[in-house]
Amino acid sequence: MSEQALTQNMNYSPFWSRLASYLIDGLIISAIISVLGSLGVFSLIGISFDPSTLSDPNNSMANNSGYMVITLIISTLYYAILQSSKWQATVGKKLMNNKVTNLNGERISFFTAVIRHLSMIFLSSIMMIGYVMYFFTKKKQTLHDLIAKTVVVKTKP
Repeated sequence: MSEQALTQNMNYSPFWSRLASYLIDGLIISAIISVLGSLGVFSLIGISFDPSTLSDPNNSMANNSGYMVITLIISTLYYAILQSSKWQATVGKKLMNNKVTNLNGERISFFTAVIRHLSMIFLSSIMMIGYVMYFFTKKKQTLHDLIAKTVVVKTKP
């Protein structure tokens, strides 16, 4: 099937559906981190974890570096494992009937999912330009989609 024919058959996910997915996933990741932190898992690996200090303006960034590293690792694993799975979606995307595919509509690899997520964190978030691109691309892709060569499509019309 040609790329043009494939593009016409894909039902790209609406922006608000993708935003809702992202918010749901953020709540899930926060819950995972909170549960692991309250169980003392982070102290077992030598990382001090006190989320109450995150909002303290007198607290240095160095004190929060362990929290930031743990959040990066957990969120990257969450997104990469689920988006490269048979679901092709995180829990949020699944609830919103979205899935992530490559440009041919196929399941993405774990490596592609990692690249997609890290691009989302480090590039798309800069002044939100990466997300605004959604409105100006034919396939409704954000910057991290363009980098990873992925699209987000609806699973149900």
